[in-house]
Amino acid sequence: MEFFESHHDVVFVSVPHDAYLSLDEAYYCSISKPTACIVDLKGIMRNKITQRMYWTL
Repeated sequence: MEFFESHHDVVFVSVPHDAYLSLDEAYYCSISKPTACIVDLKGIMRNKITQRMYWTL
């Protein structure tokens, strides 16, 4: 998945599928820039993202 090996400005997680639940902060850091924002609509990573800006509803 070459697309996911880039460094994105925003990573948008909108559904709590099992595939996303198994991902950890290291994964999100590996695909995003240090200044990126992780947008997590369902809050599946709430209190787990500390190395990137984090936003949830």
